[in-house]
Amino acid sequence: MSVCTQRAPVLRRHNQTSNGKNSKSSALHCKIVAPSQTRVFDYPDVHDYSKDSEDERLTTAIIFPSESAISVEEFVKRRGSIRRIVVLDCTWFQVGVMQKTPQIQGLQHVSLQSYRTAFWRPQHQVPDTGLATIEAIYYSLREYQELGLGRKYSGEFDDLLYWFFHTKHFVDQKQRDYLKRKQLENQ
Repeated sequence: MSVCTQRAPVLRRHNQTSNGKNSKSSALHCKIVAPSQTRVFDYPDVHDYSKDSEDERLTTAIIFPSESAISVEEFVKRRGSIRRIVVLDCTWFQVGVMQKTPQIQGLQHVSLQSYRTAFWRPQHQVPDTGLATIEAIYYSLREYQELGLGRKYSGEFDDLLYWFFHTKHFVDQKQRDYLKRKQLENQ
């Protein structure tokens, strides 16, 4: 199964993990579903994009809503195809440090349309438009297909969200069970 034609490098903040576990990283869902199209780098040991050819740099987009970010549609109008999307996998509070990584300087930032996260562990003082990494990968690929290539979306990337929603349903059920127990204890 081919999930996406673009390569998706993920720059992961090493202390995003707790005790060496990858329990907080939704980017790993992409690696599971599309292993040949996903590369995961542990920050600060990341690929040096400044050493890539000019064509590779011009067709690489960092999915991040910075002040210099443009839309997927605008990226395609200005630069043509997106061949690589780069995502920063860390908490929203760590992203400021990661986006200053020298190896990714000069790559065009791309912002997505406004989506609401389905993440079960929202971060303090981050709006619900602050997506989990796998959600950002999914929506960037979907927007690229619809707005960048002008092709109707027919579920081609839905598998990327399988483990994300599997985990969400598990967490939601645990929360419901907890609330029921608390309600019974208070009666």
